[in-house]
Amino acid sequence: MLKDYYPPLEEYRNILVKLRSLGLYRDEHADFREEMCRLRALRGKGKRKKGEGRRAALH
Repeated sequence: MLKDYYPPLEEYRNILVKLRSLGLYRDEHADFREEMCRLRALRGKGKRKKGEGRRAALH
């Protein structure tokens, strides 16, 4: 009885991710995040590798 108290959120998420990859569902927030990451990469603002931080560049 208490087993089904909460909705199966992980299943819903997996279904929506699959539908989005097939082009049948548009997730505006995920589209925005991907676009911002793409624009940051174009400006050269990507994540640095381990050991290539700002302090390493100064020395």
